[in-house]
Amino acid sequence: MIPSLVRCCGHGLVLGIALLVAAGCSRSPSPPPADPLAMGWPAIEQAARGQTLRFVMWTGDPAINRYIGDFIKPRLKARYDLDLAVVPGQADIPNQVLAEIEAGSKISSMDLVWINGETFHKLRQMKALFGPFTAKLPNDPYVDWANPIIARDFQQPVEGFEAPWGTTQLLLIADSARVPDPPRTPDALARWIHAHPGRFTFDSEPVKKSSAGDRQAVVNMRSLSHEQRAFAVS
Repeated sequence: MIPSLVRCCGHGLVLGIALLVAAGCSRSPSPPPADPLAMGWPAIEQAARGQTLRFVMWTGDPAINRYIGDFIKPRLKARYDLDLAVVPGQADIPNQVLAEIEAGSKISSMDLVWINGETFHKLRQMKALFGPFTAKLPNDPYVDWANPIIARDFQQPVEGFEAPWGTTQLLLIADSARVPDPPRTPDALARWIHAHPGRFTFDSEPVKKSSAGDRQAVVNMRSLSHEQRAFAVS
């Protein structure tokens, strides 16, 4: 049978969902999987009914877990008779896929994967992603593929092998009584930090969204002097 095509990786951070090469919801060796690239979306929906979709995703955020488990999963079942099986995973996906390839498997145990840019790059190098498939998705006309943040992941063209799930942004909070005119650009923030030592702080919890904001800030500090950059990011 064929996979159900659904989509997730940071700048603001773009998260990507991709389909694994030869992925199919059915593990039966026969009949061979149909080619969804040769089918229209209604036929893809129909072929996916009654199957189980194995979705490998990062499960480090309780809110996202609730969204997938309490909102997405029951609706997939009610609307498409599709059972969603969430499998925790992220950085280990390339190694798992490589093990399947070396074992001679033509159908992956993973149907859909939520990946970051680094994992996307590795899987593309391995030629392990199914596609290009994004043009088949009903929402594809609404995706701004002209935006380089969406069209490229880990500085590699997506080229239809990954569909955007969402973005994250860095949110700063200031006390207007103490900072009546807060900085509003990355450069202005770096200069403000340099001019007001000890007045700026951030959550150091090592979560994906925080580090994405840090990396984006560093990218936007290119116009600063070496001394200012070093002070701002230390």
